[in-house]
Amino acid sequence: MKNFGFILLFLASIFVTSCGSSGSSLKKEDAQKEEESQLWKDVLAVHDEVMPKMATLNKLQRELKQISEKKKATVDPAKFENVAKAVQKLEQADDAMMEWMQGFQQLEALQESQTHEQILNYLKDKKTAIKSIQKKMNDAIEDGQKLLDGFVQER
Repeated sequence: MKNFGFILLFLASIFVTSCGSSGSSLKKEDAQKEEESQLWKDVLAVHDEVMPKMATLNKLQRELKQISEKKKATVDPAKFENVAKAVQKLEQADDAMMEWMQGFQQLEALQESQTHEQILNYLKDKKTAIKSIQKKMNDAIEDGQKLLDGFVQER
């Protein structure tokens, strides 16, 4: 009977210990998911800021191509080369954005297949990449708009 009491006490202590540790494990998992979710939101915030600029990017590409085709014979060759470079920068920024979007994975899919550290590394890399694309797009748009404004003033 003494052994039964000892065994019962032993089992009760294991039960209490295991319940306590699973609670802290859940809290840690919740904190990790919250950290992942916040970083995910940060990445999407940059994307959402950049995405509307795609229309401006594409419009500038079309307008600069049209102008260069119409004025190819009358435009200074150096200026024509600048237009070609600007169009190329616009296309590269567009391609970079499209490639980034195609490779971007949903958070839920990441959480099903990767560890917390892998998810954080992935999202940090994607955030760095989208910020680089943001700069590339802004620079290409600014350069393209300056050239377009120069052609408009010449009319």
